Amino acid sequence: MQSTRDAVKLVFERLSRGRDLSLHTESNTGLPPQLMIDPTTIMVHGAGLCLLLGALVAASFFWKPRIWLRDFPQDIQDLAAPMTDEEQRVAGRFGLLIVSLMLGSLVLSTLRFGLDQGLLWALLHAYLVFQVFNVFDMAVIDWGLLLLIDPSKPPIEGTENARGWRDFAFHAKKSLKGSILAGFPSPLWRQDWPGAWLGSPESSPSVRQPRSPRTSSVQDFERKPRMPGEPVQ
Repeated sequence: MQSTRDAVKLVFERLSRGRDLSLHTESNTGLPPQLMIDPTTIMVHGAGLCLLLGALVAASFFWKPRIWLRDFPQDIQDLAAPMTDEEQRVAGRFGLLIVSLMLGSLVLSTLRFGLDQGLLWALLHAYLVFQVFNVFDMAVIDWGLLLLIDPSKPPIEGTENARGWRDFAFHAKKSLKGSILAGFPSPLWRQDWPGAWLGSPESSPSVRQPRSPRTSSVQDFERKPRMPGEPVQ
């Protein structure tokens, strides 16, 4: 078990280019740890992801709503006719396209953020950007469509007056599950978790250690004049 943790730790250290992996930095002034996350950047990148994927999902739903049948509550799936082979192929292509765009956007956002502050900081940045879209997906796409759809005249034939057309809790649980699954991997393999997330002044590269008074440049250059006959020190 110890060898496994050491191997994973070595991989993390190499991926972070030898930099500290802590999610916080501490200062010698006794101030609280400071987060290295820019909320503005997260919201901007998350908004771009919402616009991109939201437009794609909305257009595909109004074009072929049955390709999203598996994303609805079970009672709607039971009432609707089974998906045809063509619908399954289209659903698979759209799913692959959406996942590819999401992962690509998160990678670009993370590279823009940079890995010089540590791998875990980069992972946290990507996770928060994903969370912006995750909340948008639940509140705007899923719940918004439920509010717009008339249960007596649903877009999927055979599902008239199904309870699933007003099952907001189903989509909330699905969003929560996505949040939990996206939170892995985490540094639980470290024995000092959750202290591993906090870092320490000795290990943080951004913390400047106090200089010794003897190494002060002022003391190095300010020397008393030597009196005649005084031995050289």
